[in-house]
Amino acid sequence: MNKMTPLCEIAYRYGTDKCPQIGHGYTPVYYEMFKDRREEVKKVLELGIGRQTEKEYYEKRKIWRYPGASLKMWKDFFPNAQIYGADILPSVMLEEDRIKTFICDERKEKDLKALIEKTGSDIDIFIDDASHRYPDQIFTAKTLMPLLDKDITYIIEDISNGGSVKKHLAQYEQHHPYVLRGRHIRKLLVLRNRKKNFNFFYPEKHKMWLSSAIRGRQLAPFLNAEINPKEFSEDDVNIYIKPSVIDGYVPDGAWVDIADGGKFIKKLIKRPKVNVIVNSIASYNYLKDRLENKI
Repeated sequence: MNKMTPLCEIAYRYGTDKCPQIGHGYTPVYYEMFKDRREEVKKVLELGIGRQTEKEYYEKRKIWRYPGASLKMWKDFFPNAQIYGADILPSVMLEEDRIKTFICDERKEKDLKALIEKTGSDIDIFIDDASHRYPDQIFTAKTLMPLLDKDITYIIEDISNGGSVKKHLAQYEQHHPYVLRGRHIRKLLVLRNRKKNFNFFYPEKHKMWLSSAIRGRQLAPFLNAEINPKEFSEDDVNIYIKPSVIDGYVPDGAWVDIADGGKFIKKLIKRPKVNVIVNSIASYNYLKDRLENKI
């Protein structure tokens, strides 16, 4: 049994199978993802409230499981958040302080769009725990992601065909968290409303994307920069650049990690004052005759 996190304890109290003490090993992952955002999360939307119209008894574990258990878990974990739930079954609807539910069939585009009209597009966290059928998961994500705000954390649970899901959603940034339940099971997929590939020059927020946390730690001292790991992956890091850079333009005084920004070599040749960082002797030897400034 995995060590219980505070979120696991809440999940176990309400009887949701998101915790490894009952079913899946999701809550340890979610705790690490969201533990530093508990106060700031304002809206959570979960698709899929429960299968049973009445409470269900888990004889082996001697606990009760109720529809809506995970909604109550999120409510307790995020004290400032409005929690929304949606399901195809009218019998599992519930409403209480900071919890509101809606009828929605994830196979119908009009239902999904109507749902977002009711909740608003400014959802912080979305969880698809509905049919668990991968065609539905793909359809739901393709329908909802364009409607949701850019900073959404979109989670698909209980993926049965990860290859197909990832392929059809390749336009979005993807991450498979490690779900520890005896062994690593790739049943969770986290999407962000950004393109999957790393963009070295990020035009809107002026961030430099790097390939790994190790690269970030290597480069940060040279850049006098702040490392900002994304909440769901230690391997994805961004560094804020000073001065700011925009797509297609490299101002004097900016830094370029040539390992990630090789396509900018021609621009760099024309701008010798731009600092360049290389990550290997081979890169250094290749660039020393092409660029005047190197680290």
